[in-house]
Amino acid sequence: MEKIEERTDYCGNITEKYIGQDVNLYGWVQRVRNLGNLVFIDLRDREGLVQIVINKDSGKELMAVKEQCEALGASCTTFLGDLCQPETAMQLVNTALDAYPTIDVLINNAGISHVGLVTDASKEDW
Repeated sequence: MEKIEERTDYCGNITEKYIGQDVNLYGWVQRVRNLGNLVFIDLRDREGLVQIVINKDSGKELMAVKEQCEALGASCTTFLGDLCQPETAMQLVNTALDAYPTIDVLINNAGISHVGLVTDASKEDW
């Protein structure tokens, strides 16, 4: 079984002391603001909120992470896109299925709940 990384701290406790460090946070997405090349994600947990900023032009950094994973012996496929768009979500699925025979785990951390099979979910459910 794959080890889940331990939480570094709660979202509400992230301060300047973490500048320059990698942190592992768990929570739910409260709000997403897409400003073109920048996406702001408000991640919330029981202690508060932290804002994550993603530069859509960060493909170089994504490839660096992929190379690090592969250096450790892991199989890794990357995908860069705006998952708010249904066609981009389908491209993600197709990319995964091109690389692997099945999708065993799907994590949708949008803070919304849908009970049922993923295959039965409508576009509106996503």
